[in-house]
Amino acid sequence: AIGFRSTLTGKNYTMEWYELFQLGNCTFPHLRPEMDAPFWCNQGAACFFEGIDDVHWKENGTLVQVATISVYVR
Repeated sequence: AIGFRSTLTGKNYTMEWYELFQLGNCTFPHLRPEMDAPFWCNQGAACFFEGIDDVHWKENGTLVQVATISVYVR
């Protein structure tokens, strides 16, 4: 998964994908009642939703900042 923050809104977002053996996971919605749109998940094994689940990634993966990126918008 990749997490990022919008400097325009100040909100965090997560984009995640699954290997083929976990493709079935993407056919079920990620229900997060405490969060509003944007939320998107397709059956191509890619999901995009608001928020970063820090607790999940600290317990089940690796939570590491790999880059700081700025986009200039005119």
